[in-house]
Amino acid sequence: MLLIVPLYQFYLHAIESVKLHQERKAHNDILDSFDTGAIYLDSNGNIVSANKTASTLFKTKEEQLVKRDFSSLFATSDRQKITRAC
Repeated sequence: MLLIVPLYQFYLHAIESVKLHQERKAHNDILDSFDTGAIYLDSNGNIVSANKTASTLFKTKEEQLVKRDFSSLFATSDRQKITRAC
């Protein structure tokens, strides 16, 4: 009986993970359809996701943008301005 609860919780977590993955894919497909670069930041100013146009603008792969500090994409002289704006 004790094994049923953890396995059930694991099953629910697995289903939630699949749903989350599907939602993220749908969200990314929408972002990738934009002609404008789109970058999502967390509360610390780190990049959570970026669309293909943004990666093209910054001349890097999408995967290399994620978890990166947004201000690091700009010249050192502009970083303070960017940090204040975010």
